[in-house]
Amino acid sequence: MPISRFINIELNLAILRYSGRITFSQMQTHIESFRVMEGMTPETKVILMVAEDTDVSAITSDDLQRISSNAPMSSNMTKHVIVAPETLAFGLSRMFALQQGKDAQEINVVRTLAEASDILKIDPSMLDEEEFSGRLVNVPPFDS
Repeated sequence: MPISRFINIELNLAILRYSGRITFSQMQTHIESFRVMEGMTPETKVILMVAEDTDVSAITSDDLQRISSNAPMSSNMTKHVIVAPETLAFGLSRMFALQQGKDAQEINVVRTLAEASDILKIDPSMLDEEEFSGRLVNVPPFDS
């Protein structure tokens, strides 16, 4: 599955990881569903990781506009950080963040997990890729 979801209730942290080929339909379903994941609260910190092997070439700027207008990130949600090391994913993530509008919660877009940990004030060792999946509870996948 190209989208995996983990939550650490103790840290109040959700990590959403995209990998492989991501379609508009998958992205739209994911954004609409992640806010109601079990364990999510308005204070939950969210990191959306776009892995280096992620193919976002099927996502267009029009798709981002539709997603933003249909399922904006709520202003009562906590801080979101998108980690997108690759140029195309980074650019699309920035466009998505900007399209959320002035009433939405700030979405930071960065290239590294270290930057994300600084923004969210999280111990970087908690985000080590080899360790985080063992420390977080895997949330059952959604239908894509």
